[in-house]
Amino acid sequence: MWQLRPEQGPSGLKLGVAMPDVDTVDGPPGAGLKDCAVIVVGDPVQTHLDPNYQQTVIVPSLEMLTGQGIGAKFRRTGEIFHLENGVSAVVFERLALLDDADMAALQARWRVAREKLGFDGSGRRRH
Repeated sequence: MWQLRPEQGPSGLKLGVAMPDVDTVDGPPGAGLKDCAVIVVGDPVQTHLDPNYQQTVIVPSLEMLTGQGIGAKFRRTGEIFHLENGVSAVVFERLALLDDADMAALQARWRVAREKLGFDGSGRRRH
């Protein structure tokens, strides 16, 4: 879900959407998420850095897995790929388009998650 490069397929459709990865560099989840018709999420959610700095990955992934927030506009396809160490890759397909209001609400939830971790609005940790 997060590391695919946006490339044009033979029919002109995007094959992947680049998603932000590190909060302090990329900020909140971006508008590119609106272009995703299929999303694959690790269960449990996977991060490759300190999870405190990857809420950009964690917040939307948890919403997908719980069917809340943006996850309410997707459904599980039933396809699950079992990976190493008890991790599964769960496939979701979009039922309804995400709009600007959905993205603004997701970004607000991201800000709340970051604030709970002790970060201020600029992404710096409060002392």
